Amino acid sequence: MASVSDWLKSRIKTYDLFWEYFATLRRTWVDVAWGTGVPAVGFIIWWSLGNIPQWAIALFFVWALIVAGYFSWRADHLRLMPKFEIREFCIQETPTEGLQRKVYIQLVPQCLTDASVKECQGNLLAVFKQIVGDSEWAATSMDEPLHLEWSYRGSGPLTLKPGIAQRLNVCYRVSDLSRC
Repeated sequence: MASVSDWLKSRIKTYDLFWEYFATLRRTWVDVAWGTGVPAVGFIIWWSLGNIPQWAIALFFVWALIVAGYFSWRADHLRLMPKFEIREFCIQETPTEGLQRKVYIQLVPQCLTDASVKECQGNLLAVFKQIVGDSEWAATSMDEPLHLEWSYRGSGPLTLKPGIAQRLNVCYRVSDLSRC
């Protein structure tokens, strides 16, 4: 009997946020049904003119409930869809063994939502050059995809997490310090 009781309690616990969901659905439903949208305004005008069938009233409120449920779901769904963009780049100077240093050009992708971007990997797809005095960019012979490396992480896939910056090495230049 205890196992049935435990099972029932565990199932009831899944509804612990039901009242919060219901409050959100109610607020959204009021916005849809009585807001300034075309269906709501049209329905209110039709209702105010009188002689509206009961089935039309019921259908409108059911429609408003379905649309409110969709908008409530959509807000959380968009928040949890993994998205990122590259908002900045940086130049990182790194001393190496001997009298050399490497200067890296790095991109910094950032998560735009609360969801992590899993298995993220950078690829250099092509290289273009600008001819001096010309505003056009010309393709080079480097037209094969090349895996890029994460700073301090290697070239394997990486999970980008919200609020944690990871830098992606695009290229680097080796300088000889003995010439300076």
